[in-house]
Amino acid sequence: MMAHVVLALACEHQALDQPDPPIATGDYPVLLLSAVDKAVAFASNVRRAEQAGPQGRSRLGTRGQADVGL
Repeated sequence: MMAHVVLALACEHQALDQPDPPIATGDYPVLLLSAVDKAVAFASNVRRAEQAGPQGRSRLGTRGQADVGL
């Protein structure tokens, strides 16, 4: 099961580099882990922006959320 999910995520990461990536929703464990992967990546980007100081924080909203449309 673990190998299946890891391979599916690797394929998803490669597909996201394509112009029209497919979104597979039939495999619930992969879909769930994909959502978690994106949430962790977003949190990591916010943390790095906060650590960058005023330059990074100026692109963040008041609650540490990225402003829409940047």
